[in-house]
Amino acid sequence: MSSTLKEKVRVYLALNSGGVCAHPECKVRLAEDPSGDDEGVVIGVAAHIFGEKRGSARHDPIKKREFLNSAANLIYLCPTHHTLIDKQPETYSVAVLFNWKSKHEMKMREVTSEDVVTYDELQRATESPSSKAILEEVQDARNSEEYRAGIQNGSEEKQDTLTPTLADFGEIDQEVRRRVLGYSLWYDPAAKARVFEKLAAFGHDQRLVENNAQRLQDDGLIQITENHYLPLNEEICQQAAETLMDEFLHELEE
Repeated sequence: MSSTLKEKVRVYLALNSGGVCAHPECKVRLAEDPSGDDEGVVIGVAAHIFGEKRGSARHDPIKKREFLNSAANLIYLCPTHHTLIDKQPETYSVAVLFNWKSKHEMKMREVTSEDVVTYDELQRATESPSSKAILEEVQDARNSEEYRAGIQNGSEEKQDTLTPTLADFGEIDQEVRRRVLGYSLWYDPAAKARVFEKLAAFGHDQRLVENNAQRLQDDGLIQITENHYLPLNEEICQQAAETLMDEFLHELEE
């Protein structure tokens, strides 16, 4: 945690994280009530994803100071997990931490709002189903036996890598599949309209994207709903997302 962080950034991060550690397996409440003569205390840490200073975990010298100390580059953690991610920066990479942050903050929005949509979905509110319908669609898919089975299979296949997954396909199909896999994790849940738009910018039409996405679903790597792509094999989807980090970070810095 840096002393150069603005207090309003810390407060925003804590509120956006629901006052709970963003580690997927940690449910520690990061504020303690007053006790005796002692005042209440906040124990949460605004941890840097890209390290702020040279030599710090995951530091990237080309990142601007404004971005490094913004809420976009911070994740709210308990002291234990803050220490862990900085002691093991290879295990807890930039892609892993951004994935934690995205999923945790979205989850907090879901439990504190009746009608929840992602930033991506808000941009398309006039051309997509209502936020409540979107949320129900994604929740129904995640509650399905197919999704749960796919997640379990993915968790048991840690040896899988992205390269052999794409090796048998042509260059164009490899590019489309890599991006669909990466987008499905980064934007989880990834709105189809967003994915089509991003792939169109690289010259790939919607039918090509849909055909490759269907193959990815057939292979148990993603799940397709009416309006979204969801990651199933998170190991492979994460590796795909890591190849797209420059693109994702450019979005965050804009």
